[in-house]
Amino acid sequence: MEDYDNSFYSNLKWMLDNDPSIAMKTFSETVDFFGQEKVIDLIPNGRNKDVTNDNKTDYILKVSFYKLYEGIKT
Repeated sequence: MEDYDNSFYSNLKWMLDNDPSIAMKTFSETVDFFGQEKVIDLIPNGRNKDVTNDNKTDYILKVSFYKLYEGIKT
């Protein structure tokens, strides 16, 4: 991830070392799809599940997989 998107990698690294609840992240990603924002759930109903200290590792795995594989697949 560090070579693909260094600033995103830095944000994920920060999340590992700190409490992610202050970032107000959910298990979803918002992407620009031809000028329209589209919310992609990383897990079922992910836009309604907050990232916490207990699940931040799972979030990092899922968002990294999305960025590196699913997001560029098409």
